[in-house]
Amino acid sequence: MARRHGVLGRGALAGAVAGTVVVLWFLAIDLLQGLPLRTPTFLAGALFGAEPGGVGIGRIVAYTALHYALFILLGIAMAALLRRVALGSGFFIG
Repeated sequence: MARRHGVLGRGALAGAVAGTVVVLWFLAIDLLQGLPLRTPTFLAGALFGAEPGGVGIGRIVAYTALHYALFILLGIAMAALLRRVALGSGFFIG
């Protein structure tokens, strides 16, 4: 059971870090264009079926929560997969 919690913890952390990297990347691009939060506004509008001008902060927060949840689930799935195939760290270095 301890190994399972390790996989969950490592996977969740990896997913949260990956999700944050994506958020910061799009924030940087949006800021360089002078339009902060343009990407999450567009994606929230597409996800929830709203016009781009009609997306409020609540939908952006809901989209961001879904974004992180999916990245965390993906991180857990990948950590479990890597544990199952039991590839050593030397494999990744090589």
